[in-house]
Amino acid sequence: MLWLIISRDINISRDKLESALLKEHGVGIFYITLPKGQNTHWNMVKVLIAKWEDIVEICQKRKPPFSYQVPIRGNIKKID
Repeated sequence: MLWLIISRDINISRDKLESALLKEHGVGIFYITLPKGQNTHWNMVKVLIAKWEDIVEICQKRKPPFSYQVPIRGNIKKID
C-alpha cells in the first residue's frame, strides 16, 4: 500500500521530527509550491492537473519514503 501526502506546507520537510516520522512510516510526499499571491486552492488544483502524470510516474518508479517539490512552472524536484 502506498501512503501519499500532497501538501502546500513545505515546512514539513524542514521539521526534523516530522520528516523522520514520514520516512519511518514510508510515506511519499509532494509539496506544491506556489508564488506569493498565487497560493490559492484553485492554483493548487491547476498544478496538480498539470503535473499529475509526472506524480503518478514517480509513484510507480519510486518506493516511498520520498519527498518532491512540485512548482507551478518547471520540473518536479526531489528533496533530500
